Amino acid sequence: YQMHSTNSTSVNVIIPTLACKKRAASLRNAIRSIKQQKNVQVKIIVVINGNLYHDNIRDELTSDPQINCLFQDEGNAPKAQALGRGNVTEPYFCFLDDDDELVSDSLLNRIQILEKNSDVDVVVCNGYREINNAREIFYPRIEECEKDPLDALFKQNWMASASGIYRANSIGVEYFDDYARYMEWTYMAAKLALTRRIHFVDVPCFVVKDTAGSISKSDDYLFGIIETFDKLLNLNLPIRIRQKILLKKRSAFHDLSSFYLNKLSIKEAWQYHLASLGMDRLGFEYALFTIKILRTSLQNDWQ
Repeated sequence: YQMHSTNSTSVNVIIPTLACKKRAASLRNAIRSIKQQKNVQVKIIVVINGNLYHDNIRDELTSDPQINCLFQDEGNAPKAQALGRGNVTEPYFCFLDDDDELVSDSLLNRIQILEKNSDVDVVVCNGYREINNAREIFYPRIEECEKDPLDALFKQNWMASASGIYRANSIGVEYFDDYARYMEWTYMAAKLALTRRIHFVDVPCFVVKDTAGSISKSDDYLFGIIETFDKLLNLNLPIRIRQKILLKKRSAFHDLSSFYLNKLSIKEAWQYHLASLGMDRLGFEYALFTIKILRTSLQNDWQ
């Protein structure tokens, strides 16, 4: 592990990527947006994440003198982030997905805030979400998060992969070794809000490219977010935040029940419906769904 550079405006930008052919153009665009940052010394860490990479793209990355190209066998984005963090050599670091990009001067602007405020550990900025070539602001009124980051987090997640820039000597690799498989940035944001000083800036610093097709309706995702809610509930959270997470967990059980009912997997549908009812003190919210699942069960028995 190398000592941090003495150049205070030096920063590592970490890009986890599959380095596959269909990601080549967006990966090159992400790297270009980093190299175009002015008045800051940038050292790029690319973590090739799994065995789906294209040989030519891997060769291109490993031959670039401005890139420290790392490799891990397992295709696991949070582990790739942790590997990248473990190889940080500069005073500051941040992340960029291989299909996103940085806005001009966004690294310098955030580093200057860290330089001027020694008590700040993380600077979180706003950004753009791009859907079908149209941009919208990622988080309206992000500066309001400063008052109560945890409460704001469970209204709308303010932490995208590219949102934060971190002070390396206060955000260690242990933050990344302990990760959630799904909603990993929500989990990271909660840990940071509990333990570190975050400064929010309502200036767009990145562009997140939303692509069509979502994993959010798969059973893997629904199981995964319940696992994340359980990890969040193991943190030392205020009661009001725990109650918000419990409501979200109940809703996730309901989504799982609905997922299985649509597949006519009646046993599993009942299992997760009863789990959601067990978390509802009055039992009223999903009363209509109880009728629906009963009707489907009876129809299924008669067929």
